[in-house]
Amino acid sequence: MAEPAKQRVPLVEGRLKILPDGKAHLVGIKCAKCSEIVFPKSFFCPACGAEDVEEVALSTRGKVWTYTIVHVGYGSIIQTPPYATAFVELEGGGYVHTPVVGCDPEEVSIGMDVELELITTEERDDDETVVYAFKRVST
Repeated sequence: MAEPAKQRVPLVEGRLKILPDGKAHLVGIKCAKCSEIVFPKSFFCPACGAEDVEEVALSTRGKVWTYTIVHVGYGSIIQTPPYATAFVELEGGGYVHTPVVGCDPEEVSIGMDVELELITTEERDDDETVVYAFKRVST
C-alpha cells in the first residue's frame, strides 16, 4: 500500500499558499486605489501608499523579466553557485524575485516562460517544508 503524501508546509508563512489538493500559488495584494499587484503581500500599496488592499492569488506562470547568474552565493538553501536568479513578471500582474531551477544557468533568457515549482528543504515524519522557485516551462 502506498504511503500517504506528506503535508507541505511553506518555509515562510504568508508568501505561499498550498491548497488541500496540493496545488500552490504565491500570495500578493492588489491595491484598490491604483490597481497595482504586489508580491509579497503587504498592508499598504508600495506604489501609491494606499492602505485599501486585498489579498490575491498570483499566477503560477510568468516570463523572466531580468536575471543574473550568481557565482558567489550568500547562503541559498536550495542551490549552490553558479545558479540563476530572476525577476519574473507574472501573468496577470506582479513580479517575484526567485531562483530559476531545472535548467543550466546559461540557458536562462529574458522572456523565457517559467512556472512555479515547490522545492523541499526539510522532511519530517508527517510533513515537509517547501520553498518556491520557478522552472522553465517544458515545450
